[in-house]
Amino acid sequence: MEPHQQQMQAEVRHLRATVVALRDELDRAALTTVAEVQKAIAASNEEIAHLKATIVALRDALEQARIDKSEEVERSLAAAKNDIQQLKATVVALRDELEMNRARFEDRMQEREREFRDERAQLQGAISEMRQQMEAER
Repeated sequence: MEPHQQQMQAEVRHLRATVVALRDELDRAALTTVAEVQKAIAASNEEIAHLKATIVALRDALEQARIDKSEEVERSLAAAKNDIQQLKATVVALRDELEMNRARFEDRMQEREREFRDERAQLQGAISEMRQQMEAER
């Protein structure tokens, strides 16, 4: 073998070794990149799962707040309706009492009017008698 061929074969072996070394380095870099990508994907998936859980929790809390508010409004409305019914009943009772008092007042006024008429008639009778007595004494 000639020295030139030997040198070329040595150079080819060296280039092959370089190619093998570069492939090994490329494989290691690819594995490292894949591992880093998988870590990033796992971290992203974990964050996505956490965010989804947070969204579900917030939706549940919001729905519960709506339910609580709705129940509070219903209770307030029921209490207001109850108050209105009680006030209406009180108004009716007060009107009835006012009407009864008015009727009693009118009855008393009519009774007093009769008493005054009777007393007036008695006084007019007494006055007439006294006039007659005075005229008779003259």
